Amino acid sequence: MHTPIRRPSETREDYKARQAASAHLHKKHAAELMERRILRAHVTIVDEINQLLDEQEEYDATHHNPIDTDRRNRHSSDGNKSDDL
Repeated sequence: MHTPIRRPSETREDYKARQAASAHLHKKHAAELMERRILRAHVTIVDEINQLLDEQEEYDATHHNPIDTDRRNRHSSDGNKSDDL
């Protein structure tokens, strides 16, 4: 996009109108570019979050020992063994 140059046969009002139209198109184009950048950034962030969640699930699945968890839970409830019976 460029700023219009006044033509020799063009009236001042016509030139100002073309300048305004050019500025409007420039702003519209800039807004569309910004919207695309924001959308692309949003998609990137969502993808990274999903990847981190997948990695966390994988880590939890490979580093989680259910036997230890069961023992910890039993130890905390051992104070009242009659409830377990």
